[in-house]
Amino acid sequence: MIEAVQLRLAGYEDRPAADLRLVNGRVYGIYDTGDGMASALLRALAGAEFPAEGTVRVGGFDTLTEQEKVGLCLGFCSSESEYYDSMTVWDLMQFVAGMRGEDDRRGARDIHAILDSLDIDDLRNRRLGTLDPDDRRRAGLAQALIGNPDMLFLDNPTKGLKPDEAQALREDIARLAEDGKTVFLATDSAAEAETLCNRFLFCDGEGISGPMEKEKLTEGTPTPARALFLKLNARGTGEEGTEQ
Repeated sequence: MIEAVQLRLAGYEDRPAADLRLVNGRVYGIYDTGDGMASALLRALAGAEFPAEGTVRVGGFDTLTEQEKVGLCLGFCSSESEYYDSMTVWDLMQFVAGMRGEDDRRGARDIHAILDSLDIDDLRNRRLGTLDPDDRRRAGLAQALIGNPDMLFLDNPTKGLKPDEAQALREDIARLAEDGKTVFLATDSAAEAETLCNRFLFCDGEGISGPMEKEKLTEGTPTPARALFLKLNARGTGEEGTEQ
């Protein structure tokens, strides 16, 4: 579970502070109005950035004073992941496994399983700097799964993937949620939101609000994804919005 008290994000200090209580086993879609606040919230909840004000506890651990314990609870994949170009995919995976306290044998088993599951085992000896953007993103997704973390923080994880790869990853995320993991997903895809997310957090000029159940956003309409994004846009703009 994640608890945030009087949370105000760095760079968005003019927005009202928010209190959040986010339980396990949900897939939270995070949406903003194009100002980057969703990614900022994702990073603050994961402990990747400190908030301007307030406290965040992940699995009972404070993101400011217990960073190492927080890191063991979650996997994080940014849409703008930056790694050393000279590292191979295997080097990256081993590095993350070591950070999570896995010994060489256990780490190797975990790495092989993840690379196989994402169908990128053939990339294991490639240097990150030689990968095309799609493969680099897939390597970033793979490292987020090291150690089978309880929580996943994903910033547009399927962006740049082929349709079949994106669908396979969505199915993996859904299974992780069914197993009791909490997933935070920043996405601008209506289809992805409809498929995966059952709760939503909104970031706009009014601050951070939610979570709200998807059913409450889409009730009374036969087209959930369209209705969802019309209502999200309307919240951010004060108008009816346009279909995404």
